[in-house]
Amino acid sequence: MKIRSLEIKNFKVFKDMKMEKIPDLCVIVGANGTGKSTFLQVFEFLKDAVMFDLKTAVGKLNYIYKLDGIRSIGANKEEPITIRIGFLDEVEVPDNKKRKNKKRDNKKQDVVKKEVDVTYELVFNDGENGLYIKKEQLYYKIRGKEKKTVYFKRGKNSKLKLINDLEFEVVVTNKEGNRKEEKIALNNPPKHILALKWITDFRNILPIPIPLPYLSRKISNLIKSWSPSDFQISEARKIELKGHIDMSPQGGGLFASLINISKDKRERIESDMKSYITDFESLDINRDFDAVRIRYKHLNRPVSYHHLSDGTIKLLYYLLLLNTAYSNMDPFNTDFPFLFINEPENHLYHEILWKLMEDFKIYAKNSQIFLTTHSTDFLDEAELDDVFWLEKEKGSVKVCRAKDNEYLKVQVKEGDRLGTLFQEGSFGNVHPRREVDFSVSKRAKKLLVKKNN
Repeated sequence: MKIRSLEIKNFKVFKDMKMEKIPDLCVIVGANGTGKSTFLQVFEFLKDAVMFDLKTAVGKLNYIYKLDGIRSIGANKEEPITIRIGFLDEVEVPDNKKRKNKKRDNKKQDVVKKEVDVTYELVFNDGENGLYIKKEQLYYKIRGKEKKTVYFKRGKNSKLKLINDLEFEVVVTNKEGNRKEEKIALNNPPKHILALKWITDFRNILPIPIPLPYLSRKISNLIKSWSPSDFQISEARKIELKGHIDMSPQGGGLFASLINISKDKRERIESDMKSYITDFESLDINRDFDAVRIRYKHLNRPVSYHHLSDGTIKLLYYLLLLNTAYSNMDPFNTDFPFLFINEPENHLYHEILWKLMEDFKIYAKNSQIFLTTHSTDFLDEAELDDVFWLEKEKGSVKVCRAKDNEYLKVQVKEGDRLGTLFQEGSFGNVHPRREVDFSVSKRAKKLLVKKNN
């Protein structure tokens, strides 16, 4: 399952933004303040909303449970925030053509793979009574068919319209260990709980129609597995060893993750590190003493984690992300987690960025990566179809695609690289060239004269 379209309305700088035919590796560039970080925040916000609830997601982003700091400047309070994501999935459906030509028997039914467009939409606002979900729906359409099937739909009154409007008997175990059957109405979720989460919590009792088994569960788990990344070296240098620690988007818990890494992952990271650092020898991990060290060929003793450079620690962070598959024991979601990376070039030597970009491309074949960057070295290795840029227009931000720009298409065809074209100011109004006077200023002339005398 991959993200193929995105629509955002009234979310910070994105008054009305649309993206279509999103590639597996999506590279976004833009000047400061154009919304690169906000773009990645949208996915982190949705992940928090699915894992917890809408109120928690808003509070984490805004520090208060109101939309004043999230809603686009200039938008009325009556205008809700909309996030609409289109997924492309592939499912197996019964092959009706072969079925007509064969007699009915007890043999396994023939199936054929079909591409399915799945759309999840969330519309929310706040009022006198706080946050509320104005609209939420999940629907799908098998390609080649006109019919659109609504999986679930929810309105402002929080009533949820399911494919089957039934009550289901649930076996509930109380604290005393007694088991009893209760009826739960799935069409009435709590106010701040997303229907996507609500239905997934009752996945074992919800009858799901063929040909899309466990659709809500699949999308919910996919969103929960997203890995937003906004690396901060101060967080990555912290050493925490109490209990199980997951690696945070800022790099916190990196040391603990390296301590608990499996042997095969460590070997893969060691192999990758040798291609980035010429004198790298091995990754020395000692669980008994809680030690992470790196051995270099030209040094007699290893370098401890505390003394590693910022760039080496960040490189370990990215290689750990790229070599860690989605570990949830869920048979309906075996994909690698989607990565959302903010400016990966920071702290890294520019000569190794091309190699990191190649590793991102390999990972994206099995998953999907969204990354923002200012680096011309990254852009030099990117494909024309993969690059978008953000530019401000009348107070809001619009998205432009490199392959839709005729000048860029011609220049790339003639052999120019995207990084060079970006530096020259050929990406629309991302950073328009200013007329700069390079002549020596009067003050500089006085200093030169004074120095010569």
